[in-house]
Amino acid sequence: TDLQFDPLIVRAEPGPDVLHLDIRLPNLYVEMETYGTIPLLNNSDGDRIIMSAEEVHIEADVELDVGPDGAVTARLTNTSVQMPGFEITWEYLWAGVDWVVDLFLDLQTLVEDGFVGALETSVPALLESAFGAFNTTFELDVLETKVKMKMQLREIASDPDGIAFGAHLAVDVPSARVREDGGWLTSPAGGGPPSPSRTSPMSAALSDDFMNRMLYELWAANLISLTMSSEDGTLDPLLLLPLGATQGSITINAGLPPTVVERDGQFVAQMGEIALHLETPGGEKGDFLDVVLSGETAIDVTIVNNELRLDLGEPDLTFAVVDSDWGASPNTITTLLEQQLPIDVILLLLGDVVFPLPEIPEITISEATAERDPSGVHTDLEISFE
Repeated sequence: TDLQFDPLIVRAEPGPDVLHLDIRLPNLYVEMETYGTIPLLNNSDGDRIIMSAEEVHIEADVELDVGPDGAVTARLTNTSVQMPGFEITWEYLWAGVDWVVDLFLDLQTLVEDGFVGALETSVPALLESAFGAFNTTFELDVLETKVKMKMQLREIASDPDGIAFGAHLAVDVPSARVREDGGWLTSPAGGGPPSPSRTSPMSAALSDDFMNRMLYELWAANLISLTMSSEDGTLDPLLLLPLGATQGSITINAGLPPTVVERDGQFVAQMGEIALHLETPGGEKGDFLDVVLSGETAIDVTIVNNELRLDLGEPDLTFAVVDSDWGASPNTITTLLEQQLPIDVILLLLGDVVFPLPEIPEITISEATAERDPSGVHTDLEISFE
């Protein structure tokens, strides 16, 4: 059998609780060879039957569902096939003879059923694979720590504006919790649900609640910490020269989990009770210093190379000396540190937060933007495809 048609035209339109498919195969041409003979016709094996139509027009609705394990199920309903201008060319067909007319209709039904069967086999599998790509595991580089994320679909909803996906995100930090005190910040109930764009080809919303839960888990596992030493090369000795030392180490630990919030229209990361322990053995001013920091830094949300980036700006910090052997008053030491020690640079060594965007088979992202949602508790993503 020889089957030919012009380039396939497929349209998918979201509707109430279904995805409506409109598929057209222009200029259908089918050539078949017969086997066996029909009494009274004197036909022979190898005779050709040619069928043609202006197009094959198939319409169907797709119902989408998500199982407890996140697996997507697609089911075709309300399938219909039309083949305007359908014709059969065979020298043994005699118009007006009842059984010839029946054979004509049987062949048309055979072709229609073949297209429907192919559709029912391929389309659900294609959609299940594409949407199933949202069930994925990926790693985030958060504060110099690799955090494993597992995303699992929970629901799919369709309406004339588009298809909405709801997913559960699980955080897997590399170490077990060593802290159980405190808790994570959640947005006020008045913040409202996310409101991704309904005009963008694809849009999504990332909640501040998710970010704060992830930061809490990192903090509870004692991973939001940093130790730098001139001995192992992680601390540049030049940073210690203004303090009268040529060698030493700096250790930073967070007494409270960092949080992200929107304040006065600006997305910021807030830090509290950041303990900084400075050791300068043999230094001119003393051997050790303990400082407590607090403050915030602006966050710039961007998408670069299919990655959502939360880039940290310059921190606005306040700090106080709590202990030292420097032989000076805390106020004097604080003034010296404000002028000489680049604490903001040290804190920025903790790094930025990066979220890789999920990959969908056969789809390439051409452009993506990230903006804060008017609710003040979400970050909206808008994505275009090639």
